[in-house]
Amino acid sequence: GVISAANLRANDQNDCFEASTISGDIQLDKVGHQLVTVKTANGNVGISGPLAPQGQYTFNTTSSDVTLSLPANASFRMNARVARDREITSDFPLTLTIEDPAHVIAKKTAPPAPPEPTPQPMPDPKDRVVVVVDPDIKVKVKPVIVKNIYSLRRINAVHGSGDALITIASFGGTIHLRDSGN
Repeated sequence: GVISAANLRANDQNDCFEASTISGDIQLDKVGHQLVTVKTANGNVGISGPLAPQGQYTFNTTSSDVTLSLPANASFRMNARVARDREITSDFPLTLTIEDPAHVIAKKTAPPAPPEPTPQPMPDPKDRVVVVVDPDIKVKVKPVIVKNIYSLRRINAVHGSGDALITIASFGGTIHLRDSGN
């Protein structure tokens, strides 16, 4: 079923909040715990309100969207996994720290995505080339292209100073980062 929680705060710094359902939406509003874990198989996940200082948030859904409505001054690191045919949209300027090179994060004013690179055949491991650039032990290795059995891409980004950690997995939905002031 549906889970909804609002205006909750932790009794102490070790207090955590967990919500889980098989088939239903989960909506959180102003949950002030430092550790929040939310899981649903078939339901949308939404959270609104400020993030706890040094908070750790985990949101998992198999087939639906995850929407975070945060204040403009939110500071977070995001580790996201999303299906290759789904997007991450953000009202916040994000600095990518690691990104699957074949995709980009869609923003309100983002330029069009670059064309996807042409798939290359798997190189033979014995063909790996190491080139020593100079005696200061700087080494360049030609990249090895590995085919991903699963069609997920991982995207890591930061907004602000990266105070809170947000981990999101949505295998069949879109991830939305919204500025609650808009």
